[in-house]
Amino acid sequence: MKTMKIAIIGTNGIPSKYGGFETLVENLVIHLSTQYHLTVFCSSKTNPNKIPDYNGCKLIYIPLKANGPQAILYDIISLIISYRSFDKILILGQS
Repeated sequence: MKTMKIAIIGTNGIPSKYGGFETLVENLVIHLSTQYHLTVFCSSKTNPNKIPDYNGCKLIYIPLKANGPQAILYDIISLIISYRSFDKILILGQS
């Protein structure tokens, strides 16, 4: 029974096209989506197909790039959306 809701933010999203954090997120979804309600925040700039879910994980699209100068706003928007809706937030990305 799924009880905990987890948001994953700070990446381009899944399915993985880039490596690194996206591959980590894809593996987390593959192995944990039966135990938790997972939601991954994705960039609609790098994921134009906007599929609604992936391997039992909900995908939410933000209309900004997840890298470069737009990444700060992308992460802030993702955090604002996630703050009250999820039990845990996994923040990935570079500092």
